[in-house]
Amino acid sequence: MSFLRRWSLALPAHGINGLSVLLGLGLVHLVCWALGGPTASLAAVSGAIFTSLPDTPLAPARTRLRVATGAVVGTVASVLALSLSTHPIGLALLVAVIGGVSAMGMAWGARAGPLTFVPILALVFSLAHPATANVHEITQHTLWTLCGATLYWGWAAWVSRRLQPRLRQLAVASAFRALGDLLRARGQLLALPATDTPDAQTALTHWIIHQAALDEQIQAARDLLFEAQHRPAALRLSDALLQAIELRDALMVSELDLAGLGKEDTAQDTRQALGDWLGSLGDALARQALALEQAEPPPPVEVDALQARLRYSLGQLEGLTPNRLGHILLGRGEHLLKDLTRLRAALVEGSGQPLPPRDELLRFISAEGWPLASLASQLHWHSPVLRHAVRSALALTVAYVLALWLPWASHPNWLVLSVAVVLRGNLEQTLSRRDARILGTVLGCLLVLALAITHITALSDVIFLLAAGTAHAFVNRRYLVTATAATVMALLQAHLMAPEGGFGVTERLLDTVLGAALAWGASYLFPWWEYRSIPMLAQRARRALAA
Repeated sequence: MSFLRRWSLALPAHGINGLSVLLGLGLVHLVCWALGGPTASLAAVSGAIFTSLPDTPLAPARTRLRVATGAVVGTVASVLALSLSTHPIGLALLVAVIGGVSAMGMAWGARAGPLTFVPILALVFSLAHPATANVHEITQHTLWTLCGATLYWGWAAWVSRRLQPRLRQLAVASAFRALGDLLRARGQLLALPATDTPDAQTALTHWIIHQAALDEQIQAARDLLFEAQHRPAALRLSDALLQAIELRDALMVSELDLAGLGKEDTAQDTRQALGDWLGSLGDALARQALALEQAEPPPPVEVDALQARLRYSLGQLEGLTPNRLGHILLGRGEHLLKDLTRLRAALVEGSGQPLPPRDELLRFISAEGWPLASLASQLHWHSPVLRHAVRSALALTVAYVLALWLPWASHPNWLVLSVAVVLRGNLEQTLSRRDARILGTVLGCLLVLALAITHITALSDVIFLLAAGTAHAFVNRRYLVTATAATVMALLQAHLMAPEGGFGVTERLLDTVLGAALAWGASYLFPWWEYRSIPMLAQRARRALAA
């Protein structure tokens, strides 16, 4: 039991999410196999897989809504694609419509990403199904697909409620870790004597990256915590998160004071010492994060030692700076240390500071609605979202049509999927996805060949589900793992549908390389280069500074 507990506590949030998806897919598989046999089970699992895409670590109400939306959207796309399976021209038009509409969904931001991919994945699964005009067969396939989607929706809603306490802990721990990384990055930047060296530019880049990462982690924790203020554990974690935000804000304010140290050689020792001290604060925050992750009591903060190090770091300013800079920096440092102390106290018994009212806290959670105004604002040719939508529609359609003409036994679903996952909103992301997709496909094909040689493919159903859960867990963490798992899943799905056809490893490799090349080429169609965004970003920065 202790081993299982340690193993479960070692899982990060995305690992827990991937495991819950795996178990949900397994449940759908077993239930529908018992009710309708292997064919029904495969259709139901396909419905569960596209329904699972929006199932990410969220508050229960959001999980229910997004997964239900995914079930409806995916089922509709699946029905339309299967109904047109014997009409290539109609299906090509449907591919264009789904590709364009899905890409336009990004008008609502990154939170819409999983939902926008649901109809594309449902389309891909339908393309993998043998073409049929039989109404009874289409109806039966649709009902089993809907059954799998519905079963998974119920599972996701139930699991989301059960996992909330652990997800909240991990979200706050991630925010602490990100804040610790930011403190260390600031310390490294502060310790550098000049700003025009390659090391300084690298440190500045890391500082900016860690700022963005911290903002993302804080927002994720807010979304999980601020809607659960009726639970004592959530109250303590909210208190600790607010103290972390206070510490972050105090660090930002201290930037103005630290600039007063100047760049003279005589101040470099102080800069180095203060940088090391900020790194010590980051290490202390990492220890608090580790305790949360392991569900252990938070370790005490070594206040006296940290305060002594701070005073020693600033002691060299006494004969160097006749103004109040030393006292100001000392006050800033003690403020940071006090915030860290209150953060630790909040995890145990409360920081002693009253929390804002729940209504005020709810103002800081992410928007959940899908206002049409956001979509309407992108309906002009200068919109990068609209350009990407047109680009996606054309690229996916070309991929589907080309798959019908290829000399080898091409799978249109594989070619369409390769283009869909590689083609991103800008060239940099497209190139990154291209490389990861090709390498992941090679690794996945090698794994399937190894499974075939060792005859482990007798467990194809189990391995298929394991691959689906792994792909889901790492899609936003390490896409190479997702690409590898998705290749295993696709090859096994084709094998389960038509065992006599083998595994199609060669066709998979050719379709992936061709799809990645198509996506790469399509990224130059109606491009939105970054330089065009500079006026818009400058205007936003001016408004933010004015506010």
